[in-house]
Amino acid sequence: MNSLHLFVEFLERESISYETDNTTTYMSDASFLTLGKPGLVVFPTTEEETCAVVGFASANQIPLTPRAKGSSTAGASIAPEGGVMMLTDRLGVVNRFGKRLGRRDIGFHTREGDAIAPGDLTQHESDEVYARVGAGLTTDELDRYLAEYGWHTAVIPSSGWSTIGGNFSTNAGGNGTPKYGTFRSVVNRLRLVTSEQSDNAAKIATVTDRATIEDMGGGQGLYGIILELDVRIVPNLRPEELYCAICHSTAADIESLGNTIGKFMSAMQQVCHPEIAEFMMLDKGIFADDDPLLSDPEVGGLLNYPEGQFRMITMYLGKQNEMQELEAIAGEHDNIEFTTIDEVPFRKMLAVRKLATGKSPGRVALPGFEDIYVKDPQYLGKVLAGIFEITSGSLPGRPIGHQYTGGVVVHYRPQARPVREDYDQAWVLMRELAEEICQDDYQTIKRQEHGLGLEVYSLASESQRQRMLELKQTYDPASIFQSHIITDAPQINFAGDQFRSMKAE
Repeated sequence: MNSLHLFVEFLERESISYETDNTTTYMSDASFLTLGKPGLVVFPTTEEETCAVVGFASANQIPLTPRAKGSSTAGASIAPEGGVMMLTDRLGVVNRFGKRLGRRDIGFHTREGDAIAPGDLTQHESDEVYARVGAGLTTDELDRYLAEYGWHTAVIPSSGWSTIGGNFSTNAGGNGTPKYGTFRSVVNRLRLVTSEQSDNAAKIATVTDRATIEDMGGGQGLYGIILELDVRIVPNLRPEELYCAICHSTAADIESLGNTIGKFMSAMQQVCHPEIAEFMMLDKGIFADDDPLLSDPEVGGLLNYPEGQFRMITMYLGKQNEMQELEAIAGEHDNIEFTTIDEVPFRKMLAVRKLATGKSPGRVALPGFEDIYVKDPQYLGKVLAGIFEITSGSLPGRPIGHQYTGGVVVHYRPQARPVREDYDQAWVLMRELAEEICQDDYQTIKRQEHGLGLEVYSLASESQRQRMLELKQTYDPASIFQSHIITDAPQINFAGDQFRSMKAE
């Protein structure tokens, strides 16, 4: 009897939910990459079930691939052909019958671990405060809970439905990152199920050392199954201290435009500390001709610019006393237009930027070439010029991204019609862009926001690899978690390749 049959028999004895037939859904994640169809998908709901699954896998040397919501754009949550996948999005957020909880009690703690009563949060507005949550909780769910207290999660990825455990595993960024860092910097405590090379085969580990937590962030599930995290929360900005501004520049030459914006970004980062710092290249393909935003009295002017030119806008939100130098910095740079703006129209522009990542009339965005970290914003012009040189005359697209402390994250997604011809062409473009742009000449590092996924080991430096292996030996001595990632040459297969032999109807 093979190991999967033994695993299924074990799950049935333990009354742990699983699926062996309908696993096609789990062949890929938001990356459109695949390693094949998993043979078994397991759905633990409790700490005890998780320990049981990990224990059986460890004792029988069966590899496990953890998966939260499947929102990875880098193949972090896909299993090898016939492998075992373990869903973690129910951990800490469902009752014993598997029903997702509505209202839940969430504990609050100081950095030192002292408990804080919810009603006392206002007494700790100048302190580091952490919410203790189940790994399957999403940032959106946590923020809805925190709303009544006037607080929010320090770092909020754009996909609010991604789980907090998954955000840590991919070292996600988002709103709040310019000030607080990426997710590895806002977690103060981890509780996870790890493997053992013994009869027990699984144990609970609690990690409180911040340096170790930083090193484990972005580990893509290599070290165990996260059960619980202490994640940083911060008080909402009050209306009287809120500062919103938009800067933009327009030019006929894409490299000149990027250089102008990049120099401005580099200068403002030295003196300003925004909580939100986003940018986008405008593209009139985002809008239908009758879109009311084009005539909106507050933002319509930003969206109208001369034909044959490019416009890039940057959007900032933060505390007034941490952003007061922004206008002066803008004034020191030629061709940078500056305006303060109220929060409501600012949120409108954030919504436009979010929609621009993938929604426009008749087109869809193909994930792939994104999360490119430009270490020096002054290289932004060169990066944009390289992108446009490769994609010019092919599929249209628009660069968007985030301005983080010290650097810039660029996303570029070709906009494809939902037909096989466009998808194939876009996939070729993704590979061409990665080969050209992801190199030292452009001062870039590949996929730093949503995680490196399948390439987390292959793209690591020698010292980073050594640290990963040290952590894996400590927390996964049986080497069952994501073992297929520890390779110099990961498989990078487009999910569409599975269907090329099928005839179009």
